[in-house]
Amino acid sequence: MADRALSPPDWPDLAAALARDNPAELQVLVISVALDGEDFPRAEGLCQRLAQHPAATVRGNALLGFGHLARRFRRLSPASLAHLRTARRDASEYVRKQAAAAWDDVATFLG
Repeated sequence: MADRALSPPDWPDLAAALARDNPAELQVLVISVALDGEDFPRAEGLCQRLAQHPAATVRGNALLGFGHLARRFRRLSPASLAHLRTARRDASEYVRKQAAAAWDDVATFLG
């Protein structure tokens, strides 16, 4: 996946990555999908799923993905906003900082 780290995978590749559940891979994939994926519902669903991942780096990057989606598509579902609110109390400082960065984008692009 390293050669494709900056472009979103196709959905079958993404499904395979989710099945492998490799945090190092997922933390990159979620950002690439949020930055470049064209299917908003699927991208948002991926961020929501990975916002609950056991690995803090995956959770944090999924939360940051919400900020990218807000900037790119000018919308987020109430469920995504709930993930961001919950992340403010996450045990991981990394997750809390990524959520704060996403909130900045939400405030800027969604008001």
